[in-house]
Amino acid sequence: MRKYSLFLLIYILVFILIFSISCNKLENETRSNSILIIKSIKGVNWQEEEADVLFSDVIVETEDSVYVQADLAVVELTAELMNPTPGIESSVYNNIMLDRYIVRFERSDGKNRPGVDVPYPIEGKLSALVEIGTSVKVSFVVVTINAKREPPLVNLVDGNDPEIKATAIIELYGHDLAKNKVKATGYLQVFFNNYANE
Repeated sequence: MRKYSLFLLIYILVFILIFSISCNKLENETRSNSILIIKSIKGVNWQEEEADVLFSDVIVETEDSVYVQADLAVVELTAELMNPTPGIESSVYNNIMLDRYIVRFERSDGKNRPGVDVPYPIEGKLSALVEIGTSVKVSFVVVTINAKREPPLVNLVDGNDPEIKATAIIELYGHDLAKNKVKATGYLQVFFNNYANE
């Protein structure tokens, strides 16, 4: 009987130790046990069609109107535990709240001066909860209207400058509900030009 009690006591102590390690307490200031994963990033064109590549039209010209339109991206996200413990479920504190994003552009030819070779970086606010083990889609502006009214994109309107090919580097920031910071980075290929609109 003493052996059984001793074994039971050891088992309980080990279980408490594992549980305390796997949980993210509110006062825990260490790095998050949650990771934010970008499953996909899609660009949305002027016709509201999603694709793996964004063809950013610097000016939309139809029979009825001429206008400038911002371009959106849609990102699908999931959250997972970095070190899951078998038999122990995640805590609500492991869920991730997104709060902002940054988009900057780079060209493969090394010409990366904002406002000269590529659009200026942009930053925006987000508010989306990504729970552990679930997927969430979030949309946001990746190319602003102002960017299309400034160099180098406005130079493409007359059709004299060559198409600009760039990569949008999208950084998503947030925190788990225990206030530990998380970040994920994704990429979207972007082609800037004055495309024919049908």
